Amino acid sequence: MSGLAQRPEPLGPDALPDGIRSRFLRGINGLRVHVLEAGDAHGPGLLLLHGFPELAYSWRHVMVPLAEAGFHVFAPDLRGYGRTTGADTDYDGDLASYRRFNIVRDVLGVVAAMHCQTVAVVGHDFGSPIAAWCAVLRPDVFTAVALMSAPFPGPPRLPEEPSAGEREGEPLARREPSAGEREGEPLARREPSAGEREGEPLARREPSAGEREGEPLARREPSAGEREGEPLARREPSAGEREGEPLARREPSPGEREGAPLVEKTEHRARSGASLFEDLAALERPRKHYQQYYQTREANPNMWRAPQGVHAFLRAYYHVKSADWPHNSPFQLSARSAVEMARMPTYYVMDAADGMAETVAKHMPSPEAVATNAWLPDAELAVYAAEYERTGFQGGLNHYRSGAIGMAEQQLFAGRGIGQPATFISGASDWGVYQSPGALERMRDEVCTDFRGVHLLEGAGHWVQQEQPTETVRLLVDFLRAADRS
Repeated sequence: MSGLAQRPEPLGPDALPDGIRSRFLRGINGLRVHVLEAGDAHGPGLLLLHGFPELAYSWRHVMVPLAEAGFHVFAPDLRGYGRTTGADTDYDGDLASYRRFNIVRDVLGVVAAMHCQTVAVVGHDFGSPIAAWCAVLRPDVFTAVALMSAPFPGPPRLPEEPSAGEREGEPLARREPSAGEREGEPLARREPSAGEREGEPLARREPSAGEREGEPLARREPSAGEREGEPLARREPSAGEREGEPLARREPSPGEREGAPLVEKTEHRARSGASLFEDLAALERPRKHYQQYYQTREANPNMWRAPQGVHAFLRAYYHVKSADWPHNSPFQLSARSAVEMARMPTYYVMDAADGMAETVAKHMPSPEAVATNAWLPDAELAVYAAEYERTGFQGGLNHYRSGAIGMAEQQLFAGRGIGQPATFISGASDWGVYQSPGALERMRDEVCTDFRGVHLLEGAGHWVQQEQPTETVRLLVDFLRAADRS
C-alpha cells in the first residue's frame, strides 16, 4: 500500500454539507494532500486536524458554522489517511516520515498553500498533540490553539547529567519519568544509586502521570537493519564489544510479542521489575493497552479485514467511545498502575486475547439505535467506511508507532510551553481526558501559560465536535474572538 498509488478524486458534493469544498494541494512535503475547505479565503485562517480513525470529514458538522462566523476553515486528511497520497503506509515502511516534526512540516505546507500567514489551529484526538507541537514550534504562524480529547503535557525533558562514576557513552540507569514525559517515549535517565553497578541498565518502570494519550510506545530509533517500529530485545554483548558501550540488539524470539517492550539482558544481570504492559498481562483477567496493540503487525488486518466488515467495525468503534454508550462515566485515575488502568473500558485497556475488532463487536449498537443516531447516520458512516476499505488503517497506525523517532529533536524544546492563547474541549463522557493521569493538570497549570479554560460537554464522548457540534462551535468562536482581541 506504500504511497497509496491510486490518485483519488475530490470527495463528491453529495457526501458533503453545502458550503464545504473538496480539493487537493500538491507538493506538500512529498504529499498530495486532500483538503476540505469552507468560508471566504480572505477571512482569518482556522486549521482543523483530525485523529484516529478519522478523516478531514470528521469536521463536517462544524466547518460551515465556523465559516459563517467569518473564518476561512480548512481541514486536511493527514499523512497516511484518506485521500491524501504519497505517504508510506506499509508496516515495514518509513516510520521516520511520521515523526512529530515532520507532521508539523506537512501542516505548515498546507497553511502556506492556503495562502495564510497565520492561523489558529484545532486538534482532536491524535490531532491534538500535532496541534500542540505546531504551537510550540512555530508560534509566529499558529497564533492560538484549541486541543480536544487529548491533553498535551509538554515536550519531553532532556536526559539528566551522568554521575562522575559513569563513563561517557555508557547507558545510564533509568529513573521515574517526570510529569512532562509522554507515554511511550524514551524515558529520561537518572544517576544510579550507590547499590547499582556502574553501567548496568536498571529495571524499567511504569510510565508517569504526565505521559500522554496517543504516543507510540517504541523505545528508540531503529538501526538500518532493524524493521522500523518494532522494539527489539537486547542481547548479551560479544567479546568484541567494549565495556560500557550500548549493547547490540537482536530480533525478538517467537515467544516475544511483536510491539511489546522486551526484556533487557546484560552480561551482569537480567532486568528486574515489571513494565505496565507485563503487569496488565499478569492480571487475573489479562489485559493489554490499546497503544501497545496498535503497534503490532496484526492490528491493521484485524480492523481492515474485520469479520463484521469495516462499516460495522467503525459503527461499533464510534459508538462505544461516544456518549451513546451508557457505560462511559470517566473519572480521574489515581496512578498509572495496571490495577488502576484496568478500570478503564476495554477499548482502552483491551482483553489480552482480543483484537480491536473483537473488542468493539461486543458493544455493537442495536438497529434501532443506529436508525436514530443524528450525529453519525449510516450515510455519513459510509463515507468513512469507503475510505478505510480502500486504504486500510496502517497509515493512521504508523502515527502511533513513531513517537520515539525524533526524540532528540523534540528534546530541543525541553521546558518550553505554549504561550499562545489555548483552550481544551472534550466530552464529559470521554475517557481520553483521564487515560494519562496528571496530563490534564500539567497542561492546564504549567504547559499553557495563557490557558483560557477546560470545557467538558455533556452529551458528548470522544467525538465531541460530531456529537455536540453547536456547543463546540460556540466555544471555539468565543475563544478565537477573545484570543484575537488579546
